[in-house]
Amino acid sequence: MRSKLICCVVLAFAFFRTYCGQNQSKLVLLQNPQNAKCLDGTAPGYYFSQGYGDGQNKFLLYMEGGFYCNGQTEQEILENCYQRSFTDVGSSSKWNQTYMDNGIFSPLQRYNPLFYNWNRIFIKYCDGTYYQSSRDPVIYKNKTLNFRGSDNFKEIVEDISQRYELKNSSIVVLAGGSAGGQGSYFWSQYLRNYLPSTIKMVASPDCGFNVQLNPALQDKNPVWVDFITNRKREIIQPQGCPYLHDDINLYKCFLTEYIINQINIPVFFISSLYDQFFIDTYLQIDCINSKNALVGCTDQQQAKIENMRQKLYGAISLIRPVKKNWGMWAVSCVLHVFSQGLAYNNQVYQVPEDSQITPSLALKSFIEAVEQDKPLDNFYFIDELAYPYNVRCNGLQSLSQQ
Repeated sequence: MRSKLICCVVLAFAFFRTYCGQNQSKLVLLQNPQNAKCLDGTAPGYYFSQGYGDGQNKFLLYMEGGFYCNGQTEQEILENCYQRSFTDVGSSSKWNQTYMDNGIFSPLQRYNPLFYNWNRIFIKYCDGTYYQSSRDPVIYKNKTLNFRGSDNFKEIVEDISQRYELKNSSIVVLAGGSAGGQGSYFWSQYLRNYLPSTIKMVASPDCGFNVQLNPALQDKNPVWVDFITNRKREIIQPQGCPYLHDDINLYKCFLTEYIINQINIPVFFISSLYDQFFIDTYLQIDCINSKNALVGCTDQQQAKIENMRQKLYGAISLIRPVKKNWGMWAVSCVLHVFSQGLAYNNQVYQVPEDSQITPSLALKSFIEAVEQDKPLDNFYFIDELAYPYNVRCNGLQSLSQQ
C-alpha cells in the first residue's frame, strides 16, 4: 500500500512538472535590435506561450507595468532612471527564462476562460518611460543610460510578427496593467494601424485609467517629455494629442479622458475606483491594511480618497456617451491590477454586487461581441456603491466569511 502511494505521488509530481513546463511562457530577447534597448543597454524582450485549438490564431499582447522614472528636473529624472537601471524594470540581464502567472496568463481555463489557449505574449517593461521615449543615450555616473521605450515597443511588435505571424491572426488584444495599462492606451492605435484591417483588435487596459491627483508626482511636465523625446514631442503616442505643444496642458496627453479621440478601436478597460497605487503613491495616504481594507484613515484622508473616487467615476462616466465601442468594469474596492492575479476571475470582485460579473467574465463577453460583430454599447459595469458597501471585496471580512 505504501509503495502504491509513493508511486502515485511520484507520478503526480512528474505530471505537474511536465504540465507546468509545457505551459510556461518562454523568454524571447530581441536579436540584433536596431534601436531598442533597456535602460542599461541590454536587449528588451517578451515571454511567449503558444496558442492551440480555437485560440491558435488569436493573440494577447500584455504590456508589463512598473511606474516610471519620474522627476521635475533632468537631474531627478536621470537619478531615478539610474537607480532603476539596476533592476528588472531597467535591465533584462536577470530575467528568468520562463514566466508563468495566474489571471490573464493562466493556462487553466477555469481561471482564464478566454485567453487560456491563445498565443499569450508578456511584453517586458524596461525603459521607465511608459514605452514612450526615443533619444540619444546619456552618460550619468559613468553609466550609459538608454531611453528607447518607443523603439522597444515597435521592434518587439515587428519581432512577434516575423516569428509568429501576427499579421495572419484573426484577433489581437493589446492589454496591460498599471503603467502597462497606460501603455496599452497609448499604443493601441499604432498597433491598429500596423495590423491589416481584416484583423479585429481590442485594447484592454487594467488600472491604467488615470486622472490628475498629484501634479508633482503624476503630471508629465514639459521637462520630462522633452528629455525622453529629445524635444521631438511628435513621437508621443497616441499621435495627434491636441495639447502636445501646450506646456500648461501637456499633461493631458497622458490622461485617458483627454486622448479618447485619438483611439478609434474597441476598448474595454478594468479599473478600481479605490486604486491602491493611487492612494499610496499619488495621495500618499497609508491606511490600507493587509486585507485591502481602509482601516484607521483620518476623516481628512477618507475625504481625499472619496474625492479620488468621484474624480475617477466622473471621468469614466463621461466616456460612455462619447465612445459607443468602449466598455468598462470598475469596482468600488481597494486593489491595483486585476488581470495578473487571482482577482481576475474571483467571485469576490463583482460589478454590480452579486451579479457574478467578474473582470474576466466582463472582458470575455466584450471580446466575444467584437468577434461576432455585435453592438458594444451595453458593456458598462461601474460600481454605483461607495466604499465599503460592496461588501464582497471591502476587505473588512475574511474571504472564508464571504
